[in-house]
Amino acid sequence: MPPKMGPDGFPILPPRPPGSPIGMMIMNGRARLEGQGNSMQDLADRLTALTNRPVADATALKAKYDFTLTFTPEGLNGPMGPMPAAAAPDPDALPDLFAAVQSQLGLKLEAKKGPVEMIVIDHIEKTPSEN
Repeated sequence: MPPKMGPDGFPILPPRPPGSPIGMMIMNGRARLEGQGNSMQDLADRLTALTNRPVADATALKAKYDFTLTFTPEGLNGPMGPMPAAAAPDPDALPDLFAAVQSQLGLKLEAKKGPVEMIVIDHIEKTPSEN
């Protein structure tokens, strides 16, 4: 039996345990992130994966939150690479991820420059081994 659909066109799924990984669904050119009992760091980590940019939690909020975020997945990273652009503009289109975070969660994603940890390999040698 297929799941019951909500008024927004997404299936109504049973609640997930608090603190479980943030879930994501993509249907008909729309995306939804849902979190139950997740920290701001959990959200920042998920946004890092979606945007292919480091996202740091600078909120200083330590509580756990439930949230639902609905947006267009266009231009984000999916399991198969970047999401394609919509074929034609939709007058009822959802906001992109950055606008949705601000309008639906009251948070703002700001691009900033800063130090980033990285590993650099400057030399490697192949060591012969016996067959």
